[in-house]
Amino acid sequence: MRLISYALFGTDPLYQRGAVENAKICATLYPGWMLRFYVGDSIPTEVCEEIAAFGNADLVAMRGQVEDWWSTFWRLRALRDDYLDVIMFRDCDSRPDERERAAVEEWLGTGAEFHIMRDHPEHGMPILAGMWGCTRHGARRVRDHVPYEPGPVEHYQADQMWLRDVVYPVAVSRAVIHASPESPRMDDDVRGDLRGWPTRRMPGRFVGQGFNGDGTLRIPSDALRV
Repeated sequence: MRLISYALFGTDPLYQRGAVENAKICATLYPGWMLRFYVGDSIPTEVCEEIAAFGNADLVAMRGQVEDWWSTFWRLRALRDDYLDVIMFRDCDSRPDERERAAVEEWLGTGAEFHIMRDHPEHGMPILAGMWGCTRHGARRVRDHVPYEPGPVEHYQADQMWLRDVVYPVAVSRAVIHASPESPRMDDDVRGDLRGWPTRRMPGRFVGQGFNGDGTLRIPSDALRV
């Protein structure tokens, strides 16, 4: 089974509406894939029902869990699911598109255990928390190191710091890394299969771009090459 994993929590509509939109888009963009939302108590029942109506999503209730920056780690629980052949981790406030899908298909065609994407000058972490994936074999390499229980989180990029310190050193030599000309390079990227994106951008768009709750773009796309 192929899965896209999300953490869904908080009252901000950019995440709640984004989750609904992503379920809708993925129903056609990723046919045959399942989505899994790890859902906090703050998410209204109506939002969960909207997501479920598309028929391509599981919703896992994280009852009684504190909702803060720690909650971004919830989606990593999918790494423990041995029934999954492929897992991708995405953000509720971004939207998948054909450029992303083409990169995913290229990655899967290589047999590499990990997939890393960067597509903007501000994509400066080795692994963006909502722009990576792994196969079952890759998941087994890193899942025992995931902090599954709540702990002190003092920075909103705590999950990306964990990916930088724990996953990237293991993944890079086993990864396809799709990086645009404007996105930063890491010194160790040369150990992986570093390559350009297989398709051109749509004007004003990039993979991982943020959206507001009303569907307007949140992150500027200045200085990007098509």
